[in-house]
Amino acid sequence: GDVIPDRIDSAERHLAGQKIIAEIMTTTIAVAGFHHETNTFSPEKTPYSAFVVDDGWPGLVTGDDVISSLEPLNLGMGGFIKATAAEDVELIPIAWCNAEPYGHVTRDAYDRISSLIVDGIAQCKQLDAIYLDLHGAMVPEHTEDGEGELLRLLREKVGDDVAIVVSLDLHANVTPQMAELSDGITIFRTYPHIDMAETGARAWHLLQQILASPTRACKAYLQVPFLLPLTSQHTGSSPCAELYAQLPELQKNLFSIDFACGFPPADIHHCGASIVAYGSDQQQTEQTAQQFLDQVIAARDVFEAKLSSADEAVQIAMSKGRPGAPVVIADAQDNPGAGGSGDTTGLLEALVRNQAKNAVLGCLWDAEAAALAHKAGIGATLKLALGGKNGPAGVKPYTAEFTVEQLADGRVMCNGPMMIGTELKLGPMALLSVKSGSGSGDNNSAEDTGVRVAVASVRTQCLDQAMLRILGVEPVEECIVAVKSSVHFRNDFEPIASEVIVASCPGANVCDPAEIPYQHLRAELRDTLNAG
Repeated sequence: GDVIPDRIDSAERHLAGQKIIAEIMTTTIAVAGFHHETNTFSPEKTPYSAFVVDDGWPGLVTGDDVISSLEPLNLGMGGFIKATAAEDVELIPIAWCNAEPYGHVTRDAYDRISSLIVDGIAQCKQLDAIYLDLHGAMVPEHTEDGEGELLRLLREKVGDDVAIVVSLDLHANVTPQMAELSDGITIFRTYPHIDMAETGARAWHLLQQILASPTRACKAYLQVPFLLPLTSQHTGSSPCAELYAQLPELQKNLFSIDFACGFPPADIHHCGASIVAYGSDQQQTEQTAQQFLDQVIAARDVFEAKLSSADEAVQIAMSKGRPGAPVVIADAQDNPGAGGSGDTTGLLEALVRNQAKNAVLGCLWDAEAAALAHKAGIGATLKLALGGKNGPAGVKPYTAEFTVEQLADGRVMCNGPMMIGTELKLGPMALLSVKSGSGSGDNNSAEDTGVRVAVASVRTQCLDQAMLRILGVEPVEECIVAVKSSVHFRNDFEPIASEVIVASCPGANVCDPAEIPYQHLRAELRDTLNAG
């Protein structure tokens, strides 16, 4: 009988010991996110208020709201949270925010948000690692390298012993400082970006390998010696389709390898594409990265901006488009998702000029026009100076009479692969039909031209058919669907299209790097542009 209490006491001591070991082995990770894709040629800067607004993705969130708001979403942070849920991990959420791509991030916005993140992480105790959900192409007013500067500020606070892993957008301009100050980087492998959450999960798996290694992972960082036009970065087309297909096979002998195509409309020294790789053997890591770089260089001639003039695009679309198989025209250079104003009128003018029928363009950003349409009501006719208020120099509003066909509150539930389940908040929206005789000043008896414009109060690229359906437009029933987007529209619109045409119209997102007035590119890139 005397043995039983001893056994109980022994079992309790064993369980207590196991609990202590489990507590010691728990991995504590601070998590934060700061997203902006900066088009340095955009006319307007991006203020702090742009990071606070909830436009579909959450506005600035802190603490536990980071977990509850982002876990369900197709974002890097959401994927990281889900991947660690079943692990012995304690996440310390600090802050997360995103703003629609536009011009330079103001110094005020950058300092306020970076301080929130850095100071919050610095207050964490017994920290094993940091995960940052970043974009990779942020350019504040005071520095060319927003993400690199954030990493520098963090390293000053936490030192070199805390592992830092980062997930980035496919369009990241990865700088030497970003590669040096982080322990690991994972990058989206799809454009349109349907693997954002998956990339966050890969960041966790990379971090696990880094933490399990006796020393930090060996790393390789290589820059591509030429610029990749944004429209040729589509991973469903050559050469990106073939290049990205190689990565899983190459990764079998490494911890990780990824390819960033870069964001060309950023006039910075380290603009451009790059490769990052991590492994347990330095020579193998470097050789694999170089092998992939050689493949990218071999495909250089396939990376070219293939754009049609606005008139040519419309004329082709008129000859081929029909209900059930419309032609989709991408107004790629006015893509709000790449810093375009979303309110240029070049493609609209071409549609009317060529007398296109059964055509719709969306979404044009003009909150004033949307408000006037809502005030007038469905069926009203309005004389408007539509758009042309925020675009590049020389872009003017399109002045004409319009019929208000439909109105909506702009709360759009997306159904396409990239944003499925996300509710966009585009403010008051209106579907306007352009009346004939546009710009003549005498439209009293004019008839509708057959060209309609979906107008939104919030600047957002048209990447989901739901953004038109909310206004009663069924895209597949049109002959021509024109979208203010570069590539993200493809996942949802390409399946219904008989053809996709990329049009060259004025906008801040100039698609051919040879036509971009760079001032700060490094010499090797300037030389390739001059040679091309």
